[in-house]
Amino acid sequence: KELAGPLVEAGLGLLFKEGLTVTSAELSAGWGGGIARAAATPAQRQYDGQRAAILRLLLTAGSETLFVTPDDYKRSPNRWLAAFTARGAEQADAVLHSLAAVVFSYDPVGMGIPYSSSVVGDSREAVVDLAVQLLIVLLDYQLPSHHGGRSGGGAGGVEAAVATERVLDTVAVAAKAADTGNCFRDALRRLGGGGGLLGV
Repeated sequence: KELAGPLVEAGLGLLFKEGLTVTSAELSAGWGGGIARAAATPAQRQYDGQRAAILRLLLTAGSETLFVTPDDYKRSPNRWLAAFTARGAEQADAVLHSLAAVVFSYDPVGMGIPYSSSVVGDSREAVVDLAVQLLIVLLDYQLPSHHGGRSGGGAGGVEAAVATERVLDTVAVAAKAADTGNCFRDALRRLGGGGGLLGV
């Protein structure tokens, strides 16, 4: 249990290691210059291999939930995701902005040929795919103590299915709350100006 915190800290730190995953200019603004400048900033493809490897590591570390029963999932937190979502505001903002910048700046058409990545290897597509998956995992996670005390009953499957659909609703409703229990949801709330993403 004590190992999760330091490993998550090291993994997240590697996402912003100059010369390994970022340029000196990206140290202050995040990957691709952050969300605001994602489309205008040229992609740093020389780091795609390292970024993909580290994102894959972080995604694998947070996958403990895949190996527990639904009852165990409701009773105990995923210690890796609990460590992920307990970051400070500055680090959560940097990770959220960087992952979102990679996703929003990706041009799937590329050189004007649809699905060209199936013919010609595209290192950026792997990074985008992993960034989307990690964003979903980080934004979807909710500590059992923040579930609002719902009892499982016979509707556990329905509650789990609806949980993902409620992420943005939770972020919007939580605008009045001090803490959602997930630093990435809080970062998304700050990004949306306190009223949720894009005012929802």
